Amino acid sequence: MNRITRRQFLRGAGSAIVALPTLVSLLPRAARASVTPPKRFVFFYHPNGIDNAPYSFRPKPGPSGTEADFTLGWNIDPDLAPWRSHLLWTSGINMRVAQEGTVGEQHQRGIGALLTGQKLAPGDFVGNDGQRAGWATGISLDQTLVSVIGQTTPIGSLQLGINARQRNNSGVVSYRGSEIPQLPENDPRQTYRSLFFTSGARDEIPIHVLRRQSVLDGVVSQLGSMKQRVSQEDSKRLDEHLTIVRDLEKRIASLPPPPPPAPAGTQSDGGSSTGNTGGTQTGGSGTSGSTGSTGPIGNPSDWPSYEGCAASGEPALSDLPLSSDAMPEMAHLQLELAALALRCDLTRVVTVVFVDAQDHIPMPFISVSDDIHNLSHLSDDDPYNAQFPRRDASRDNFRKRDRWQAQQFASMLAKLQTQEGDGSKVLDNTLLLWGSELSAGNTHSHLDIPFVIAGHALGWRTNRFVRFTNKNHNNLLLSILLGFGGSAASYGDPAYCSGELTGIA
Repeated sequence: MNRITRRQFLRGAGSAIVALPTLVSLLPRAARASVTPPKRFVFFYHPNGIDNAPYSFRPKPGPSGTEADFTLGWNIDPDLAPWRSHLLWTSGINMRVAQEGTVGEQHQRGIGALLTGQKLAPGDFVGNDGQRAGWATGISLDQTLVSVIGQTTPIGSLQLGINARQRNNSGVVSYRGSEIPQLPENDPRQTYRSLFFTSGARDEIPIHVLRRQSVLDGVVSQLGSMKQRVSQEDSKRLDEHLTIVRDLEKRIASLPPPPPPAPAGTQSDGGSSTGNTGGTQTGGSGTSGSTGSTGPIGNPSDWPSYEGCAASGEPALSDLPLSSDAMPEMAHLQLELAALALRCDLTRVVTVVFVDAQDHIPMPFISVSDDIHNLSHLSDDDPYNAQFPRRDASRDNFRKRDRWQAQQFASMLAKLQTQEGDGSKVLDNTLLLWGSELSAGNTHSHLDIPFVIAGHALGWRTNRFVRFTNKNHNNLLLSILLGFGGSAASYGDPAYCSGELTGIA
């Protein structure tokens, strides 16, 4: 490899690609001082709102009333307190485009509007209360940002799922355009293949997995030569990166064979989507859409050279991707792969769907055996409900769900603490947005959605709790787009967008 630029790939056996993190010491001396890390966007979704009891999830304002004077919600404080300096909390942001929608039920309308700022088209997807609706009627923010920050990456965007079973409008946050959904990929093996294999090899089981070998074994001599040329600091960064990749390889290699995929647009109790993970497949209402990731992929030999990130064999799991028991392991692998793709500049845009908006599953790994969706219906002050005759089916179990989601968000922040070529952290150059389709499951309201923002890509001041008064969430979407350098007068349905969200920065 003669040319060393910010991006660099090593070619492993067969169709495997080995990418490495940015190693500044390999750059030409004149280029080292001008290394500018890319900006990145990540969206986290969880269903059914939050526990709306006072100061359980939401921050508690302090006596001074200033943005910096607040305490974190008592239920999630243990996990997010260490990240407080990186967080921006909001209140008073309403998703009126969903609240005032007339097509579909509240969960369908909310998840469809989250990143599109648009209402749903008529259609035949059946919601929780029997109402029917189609896909959202606009492009989503993540896909808009691909055209702003993702045009030069091998993969335009990643859509990842953790137990996102519904392959319909209840399980999609990402849209390439009106009624063109981007279905989330639930299987880490497919995520891995979309990142590290050429398109023709993605549906095949790589030979190194069958032999339980690592792709890294095929580039040992290249890695050895590279380590002799890099600085001590870059050598340490490379070792840390390869350790993560080896761990992913071992985990994915032990996954059982996946069951046959459920067709898109159906309601599924199992299976995973294995659609085109590298193309631009389109679909209208009732059509399949595209799964997992969006181009430009092409041939790796045509990609810009990478200076930094390794791909080994497929991650290994002990259970099927859509098993409730497997959610912690699936979350670990999907988030690890997302972080790997971000820090290696394979993509700059990621959405993560933690369960679809119907959410009729238990969470046995946190000792919750009841249906999470129904638990969300419990009142804030009464821990028991006629739906749940068993004494363990309390509001506390729903709070366990909230805390687990906070732990996953904190885990992603930790994974983005790796160092960039200029000495900053990946988190310094990333904006993460975390939200739900409802403010609370027991009200089914779209008003006062508890959005959480993290990272420093846009230079927005963090360690704040900003309390707005009846602002539309379309304004937040527009503010993010403009912050990344996009250009627009409004975002989503213009009837619900009055301009930038004053005070967010």
